[in-house]
Amino acid sequence: MQTRNDVAIPSGMPVGGPPSEETAAGLEDGWDPSRWATLLDRIDVRLGDVGLKYWGPPLWLEVTMTGPDSDLWPTVSSQHHSWNWQSSEACATVAQMANDGAGDVELLAVAGRYTLENLVLNAIHEIGEWLRFDGERLFHSHAPLGPSAGPTSDQGNGPVEISFSYATGSFATGEAGERRVDAAAEPSAPEEPLAGPQARGAGRFTYLPGVSITFTTDGPLVESTTRRVPSGAGSPDVDDLALKLGVTWSQRTLQAVALGEETGLRASARDVHRALVAYETQRICGALYIDSQTKWHLDGVYEADAVSPKGPGLPAEPGLIGASNASAPTTGIRISVAYNGTA
Repeated sequence: MQTRNDVAIPSGMPVGGPPSEETAAGLEDGWDPSRWATLLDRIDVRLGDVGLKYWGPPLWLEVTMTGPDSDLWPTVSSQHHSWNWQSSEACATVAQMANDGAGDVELLAVAGRYTLENLVLNAIHEIGEWLRFDGERLFHSHAPLGPSAGPTSDQGNGPVEISFSYATGSFATGEAGERRVDAAAEPSAPEEPLAGPQARGAGRFTYLPGVSITFTTDGPLVESTTRRVPSGAGSPDVDDLALKLGVTWSQRTLQAVALGEETGLRASARDVHRALVAYETQRICGALYIDSQTKWHLDGVYEADAVSPKGPGLPAEPGLIGASNASAPTTGIRISVAYNGTA
């Protein structure tokens, strides 16, 4: 095993178990541990409570974290725990690309996207652990499984399932394919302006210690003064940045508000969840460096089953509030969230 900056590259069994014979076939020959240790050392997540471990072949990612226990908080606030989150699928594409003679630039692009997506999946898993309404979890991290149940496709995020799309650009090639992302559609306003859920209702939603959720006229806003994102300035004299980000109220929530405050507040849960997904994703985009540069920014988070009034193919209500999403020349990323079951 070779280790660089806590990047572990054993040639053998991944943490999640051995790959299938079909997956592993033909990958060993082109797997050069020294090359991959050097290549993956160029990927750096600059978050104090998050680390990366890579395994292969094929390429697997494990996210390591430290922090308070969501089940014990706030009774126990000073005791921190360590835990690992294993990617649900290996990134077999890069090993095959290496066998086919791909260069480091192409391999790093795909490995970087694989890292970004799994960091986001891990963050959404943690949202499921921490987001509560009146003390109860809203989006459980794992779907309930019976003793005879088979594998699920919930990505370890219970009733939430997500997919990614990228703007076309020099760094947007890779195994997930390309799709052009147009400018974020503006949220369609009701004919008569409606206020969102009352601000005092935000207090019924709780999240990680040190992170606050507030309700604005435009939508739920997430911010923290204790969790910082690297400034990107490359100088120790420049303070890291506090992140403030939210999403606009959905038409579903605005319509529910018209039926009553409690109805609107309960309908707002998905908007709060989308705001947290946006906040955590942009935090990851700002902290994930490849060759000491950030590569992605968040364009929007929208519901997979939402229908846009502006035409086919355009997601509805992806508007972001509280921060600029124009981080050129980085590549834009959009996240589609499907809320399954009772979510």
